[in-house]
Amino acid sequence: MIKCGQRLRRFVISKALPVWLKQGTWMVVLQLLGKLASLAGGIWAARCLGPEKLGVSGMAFVLMPAFYLFGGLKLDVFLVRHYADFEKEGKEGSIADAYFTFQLMNVGVLTFFGLIIVAILGLPSDGIITLLVAVPVMFLASSQPLWLLQARERMPAFYFGNTVFAFVNAGLLFALVRPGSPAGVDLLAYLGGLTIAWLLMWRSALNQRILPRLNFAWLNRIWDMARANQLVFVTGIFMFVMNALEAPLVGWLAGIEELGLYRTALIVANSLQTFLHIIPLLLYPKLVAWQRENPSGFRVKQNRLATVFFGLALLASLCVFMLSPLLYSILFGAEFASAALPFALLFSAKLVVIVSGIYTWGLWAKDETVKPLIVIAPVAIISLIADFILIPTYGMTAAAAISLVSELCVLAGMFIYANREAGR
Repeated sequence: MIKCGQRLRRFVISKALPVWLKQGTWMVVLQLLGKLASLAGGIWAARCLGPEKLGVSGMAFVLMPAFYLFGGLKLDVFLVRHYADFEKEGKEGSIADAYFTFQLMNVGVLTFFGLIIVAILGLPSDGIITLLVAVPVMFLASSQPLWLLQARERMPAFYFGNTVFAFVNAGLLFALVRPGSPAGVDLLAYLGGLTIAWLLMWRSALNQRILPRLNFAWLNRIWDMARANQLVFVTGIFMFVMNALEAPLVGWLAGIEELGLYRTALIVANSLQTFLHIIPLLLYPKLVAWQRENPSGFRVKQNRLATVFFGLALLASLCVFMLSPLLYSILFGAEFASAALPFALLFSAKLVVIVSGIYTWGLWAKDETVKPLIVIAPVAIISLIADFILIPTYGMTAAAAISLVSELCVLAGMFIYANREAGR
């Protein structure tokens, strides 16, 4: 298998294609392999643990986006945009170390307050493993060098690490999880795969070193960047409210078993999101370059890309709505059949995110941070209110439907902004 992969990679690299297209082709192959392994492991864990135990560990999984957001304060956007300046100064290594130190400190603070909240609210008797494993998982998940690999156009290394993670995680799930296993054992398998992937990513991101160093001397500069990037961070908070908060709310307002059902939809939908996340990650450096080289043609290219992806998303969504009831029963069993409709809704929402992201990342590439916030903030607030009103009655289906409608509203807002600016 390794030899076949090396031959395929040499074939892709040998062709006279743009760098971003070569990387994209290789990343698609890696993601396809990884997601097949993840799906197999996730289905096995769901069948063995059942909805309730899957919901216990699911509370840790759904909080990962919060740790990623508040651990790094959304500085990755700023760091990628200004990476060329760091290279000119010869300080890119110091910045990477300082940002890692910054993330470590923030995750430590978040963990401290999280443990206090757990102590006050109490922990289920079968949640001890989940709590012990969740802390290192949160740190590793929030401190991956994604921004550095993106800035250096080494994204295949990130997806290679994710593919390794997927196979290790799936292997550990098949080895450790059995019918009757305690809640949290799937999180332990996740930690094993994540540790190996984290080490591989940092080794590729750093030129001469294996791991980042602690650098407290440059923390003042990181704080200066955080202040300059505060609007992007605030936008990230509203995006978190809109995209990631509905899952904890399902567990809180509709019950842990409902969250376990919903988590199967998240497993498949998030696999798709990770796969499609290749597109904005590859496009963001290109958007920055297009804006610098040809500002007048920037919007034209954006609209063409968005039109193509929206057409593909519409076709894929129709297929999923028709096929999801049958496929869901086959993959997860009758016990999880009620999650088929929420999965189809979430699947469609993730596709819409890619289209709207073309406009959002385009605005960030132009250093326009206010406009995405103006669009996303009211949508996030309204979606949160709708979650509290509808989830207690309609459960996970309401959460998924609100997610889809919210993403469509964001897309409409970003589209209007882009074309209004183009007409001026």
